[in-house]
Amino acid sequence: MADPQTYDCLQGQQPYQFRMEWTHKQTEHLHNLQNALDRDASDEELYGLLDKIMEHYEVYHEAKEDAARHDILQVMYPMWQSLLESVFSWIGGWRPTTILRLVNSQASELQGAQPQLASHGWESAGQFCEQSAAIHALQRKTEREEDQLSQQFSVLQQTITAEPVLVQALKLQLPERPGHTEEFYKQLEAAFEVRLKELEILYLGAERLRQVSFKTLINILNPVQAARYLISVAQYEFAMKKIGDNKIRMFRT
Repeated sequence: MADPQTYDCLQGQQPYQFRMEWTHKQTEHLHNLQNALDRDASDEELYGLLDKIMEHYEVYHEAKEDAARHDILQVMYPMWQSLLESVFSWIGGWRPTTILRLVNSQASELQGAQPQLASHGWESAGQFCEQSAAIHALQRKTEREEDQLSQQFSVLQQTITAEPVLVQALKLQLPERPGHTEEFYKQLEAAFEVRLKELEILYLGAERLRQVSFKTLINILNPVQAARYLISVAQYEFAMKKIGDNKIRMFRT
C-alpha cells in the first residue's frame, strides 16, 4: 500500500517532483534487473527484483487513484505528460491492450532466450503453448473490458452536450443584471461536477483494468521473460516521454 504522504505528494503541491522521484527509483530497479539477467541470476533473485518493481508500480497506481478522488482533471492530464503522451493516452493512462501487445512483438526475443530459459526449468514446447494460450485469453478478456470502458467514455462525452443547463447556455443572451449570469454559471458548474464524478468512476475502472491485466501477464510469464518484458515496457515509456519532450523543445526554439 502507498502511504498517505505519497498520496499528498501526487495531488498536492509537487506532483512533478513525485513523478520524477518515482521514475528515478524505477530506473534503479530496472538496472538491477538487467544486471541480474546479464549474469543469469537464480529464479529466487529474479522474483525478488520483480516483486520490487511491481510493488513500485502499485505505489504509483494507488497514488494516482487517491489523487483522482481529489482532482480527476489533474490526473487525467498530468503536468509531467508531454503532448505526444497525451495524444496516445486512454482514460488517463496507457491502453492495457497496447502494453499486452508488446509481449507479442517480443515473442521471437523471448523464445530466442531458450538457452537461458532452459536453465530456469523451461524446456518443453508444451510449456510455451500453455503460456501462449493464457496470454491470448488474457488479451481477449482485456479487449472486451477495454471496449466497454471506451463505450462508456464516449457516452459520457456525448451527454455533456445534452445537459439541460448547457442547452440553455446556447440560447443565453447577455442579461441586463449580472446576478443572472452568476446564478446560471453556478448551475452549469453543478452540472459539470456530476459529470466529473462519472469521469472519476470511469478512470478508476480503467486504472484497475491496467493493473489487473499487467499483473496477470507478469504472473503468466516465467521470471526471465517477465524481466525482459518489464525492461521493454520501461523502454517504451521512456521513448514516448523523450520523443514528446523533444517535440516540445523543437516548438519552443
